[in-house]
Amino acid sequence: MAAYAALVSLMHTSEQILHPSHHWLRMNRKQIESLLQKVRLLQEFLEDYSHRGHQEMAGLESQLAAAAYAAEDIIESHVLDQILARSTGSEAKSSTSFSEYIQKSIEEMEDLIETKVMRIKATIRDFDEDQSFVDFLPAASSIDQSKHETVSDDELGELLYKSLSGVKYLIVMDDMWCTKAWDEIRPFFPPNCNGSRIMITTRLSNVADNLSTCRPFELSFLDDDRSWDLLREKVFGERVYPPEFEKLGKTIAKNCGGLPLAIVVIGGLLAKSKKTTDFWEHVAKNLYSIINSGDNENCLKILSLSYNNLPVHLKPCFLHMALAPEDTEFHVSLLVKLWVSEGFLKPIRSKSLEEAAYEYIIDLIDRNLIFVFKRGILGQIKSCSMHDLAWELCSREAQKLNFLRLIDVHNHDIPPDIQFCRRLNLRQAPLKPSRSVSYVLDFLGPTMIRSMLGEFGHTSFCATNLRLLRVLGVDGEVSSNEILKLVNIRFLSVDFERLSNSLLMFTSSISLFWNLQSLNIGVTSDQEIFLPPEIWNLPQLRHLVFDRFVLPDPPREDDKHDSLIMENLQTLAKVLYFRCTEEIVKRVPNLKELKVIYDRLPLPWDMQWPRLCLYNLVHLHKLESLACKVLHTISLKYLGFPLSLRKLALSGSRIPWEDMTVVGSLPNLEVLKLRFHACEGSEWCPVEGEFVRLKSLVISKTNLRYWRAERTHFPILEHLVLHYIHLKEIPQEFGELLTLRKIELFKCGQSTITSAEKILEEQESLGNENLQVIII
Repeated sequence: MAAYAALVSLMHTSEQILHPSHHWLRMNRKQIESLLQKVRLLQEFLEDYSHRGHQEMAGLESQLAAAAYAAEDIIESHVLDQILARSTGSEAKSSTSFSEYIQKSIEEMEDLIETKVMRIKATIRDFDEDQSFVDFLPAASSIDQSKHETVSDDELGELLYKSLSGVKYLIVMDDMWCTKAWDEIRPFFPPNCNGSRIMITTRLSNVADNLSTCRPFELSFLDDDRSWDLLREKVFGERVYPPEFEKLGKTIAKNCGGLPLAIVVIGGLLAKSKKTTDFWEHVAKNLYSIINSGDNENCLKILSLSYNNLPVHLKPCFLHMALAPEDTEFHVSLLVKLWVSEGFLKPIRSKSLEEAAYEYIIDLIDRNLIFVFKRGILGQIKSCSMHDLAWELCSREAQKLNFLRLIDVHNHDIPPDIQFCRRLNLRQAPLKPSRSVSYVLDFLGPTMIRSMLGEFGHTSFCATNLRLLRVLGVDGEVSSNEILKLVNIRFLSVDFERLSNSLLMFTSSISLFWNLQSLNIGVTSDQEIFLPPEIWNLPQLRHLVFDRFVLPDPPREDDKHDSLIMENLQTLAKVLYFRCTEEIVKRVPNLKELKVIYDRLPLPWDMQWPRLCLYNLVHLHKLESLACKVLHTISLKYLGFPLSLRKLALSGSRIPWEDMTVVGSLPNLEVLKLRFHACEGSEWCPVEGEFVRLKSLVISKTNLRYWRAERTHFPILEHLVLHYIHLKEIPQEFGELLTLRKIELFKCGQSTITSAEKILEEQESLGNENLQVIII
């Protein structure tokens, strides 16, 4: 829903304007506070009433979206002008016209609230839309049917209860959307204890979990064989079918993606049509356009119920997934960053916006609009996907609302209304010339586009018409001169082939990006990027990711100014020669992920490690993931670990195995990766009471020969990976670990392989058939 997304985004922008770090902005803050008050009221209205189906709601939502977009564009244009004025040494001035425009926006929202919002609220409040239980009355009821919009719900319920008492009944309640409906009707089904049953179907996993007295039966996508069986039965029934249709039929069934709804719809069409191989070939090539061509049996109409039933806060996130082509694997980490930068997410209590986004993804999965594609070692969702029909629904709805567009740059038929779209993804074939991208960019002219993803190749990217762009994800070469014009950018992901092209970005000019949240820079060469001290003056920064970069020490502040605490910063990767000084710890209190590299510092290293202050890592109390790559031995007396760590990856550190008790004592550690001589020595004797929460252990390229461990040393281990290791044997007591799910061996010695096979036999003898042993 465009209106809700626009209002939430405007809320975020207004709150950032009011942030103390932007005290230098010349504008009437009381006016912005007044606008913010109206925005919050309208948000709450949409959350409470948008799903009620009032006839005026569609028109109102369109007006609200336009008003919110206009207000946000005015604010961001004014901020951009003031920032550019400061960068040239000019004085940033307050604009009378800006104040007038904002006042006009406030008055427009006030008018909508008074004339439409209040009327819709009153109408819905007075409207009694509950007509429950009428359909449940038995046909032979003695009730006068003419007296049913006058009998109360309770009276109808009592009649239902009496009619079912003492009889054996089977009731099917199809497509239930909420537990409240069941809670209201449940008391009117008598517990006859005679084998009576009520079967409920729903598209929502959480509804099934809450309603069922037994484990819900969850339907999965059909495999190819079952898809063909269903299609064949729908088309031919019990009749013998001509053999020349089998190959084509299996192709059609497979192309339905395992969705029974699509198979049944296409099967009904094939059953009624003339059975020729030419027609079936046509269907196989044009499956989804044919499925959705009917007026009555339209798959999208059925699926659209799932979209229409979404809470208003989930609709923008679902529609945003049409920004990628069909059959795309959506990486959750990228989705989350994009949703945050787009401003879709309303804060949830004390949770971060990233945590809220992850909950949204789980909610969409529970509603069966998207599905899990890949999980991480700890079971977390790494990527997700959606069925082609769900993507078709998503894409059509997004384009209808002008929410986003997916453009094939080689198709010169560019939609004329593209300038009014807010989000754009430019696609091009890999081997075709990139001049088509230039054609689209030139076509845009003055535009409302705020988010652009695409494959630009070597196209010259011009930011002149995109001054308010907030999201840019480019696969290709882009000039840093153009990027520096994008003062309003929030999400920036760019790959540079040559570092010289990007140097301008990494000067004091980086401070122009007043609202930057995610910066992801890749450089083809193995060169180091030195960030300027001004990086510490970006209060909204959340994720800073490079192939290799040097983070400067925070600038010293004088007594008149307090240091800027970067409360939003969660990710730093990959930092070269990171110095974890007390000042840095104070500046990044909420850091969750840190990746550091130490590979080119001058010797002697014993003099370098104390200067790097890595013992201060212990004070990063929110840090959950730490990766440390070194090429020189480091003593653990120079390296500290916070108790909050859940994932730890060490490489090249050559820590003696006996010192691993420091790591083993971390109470929350779930994943440990020891790569490329992270530990040194031929023998490891773990201590009982450590690694109590460790689920995944990776050991690679080490001289370890004797691993003397018992199952009590790794009580809940699930995943063991050994690479380039020649152990005498894997501890055989692991054969009694019923939590163990997978052992992976890559280029290991024969004795290691033999012991893994013995563990597999032991597990199978205990009835554990879930253990996998993979040997390469």
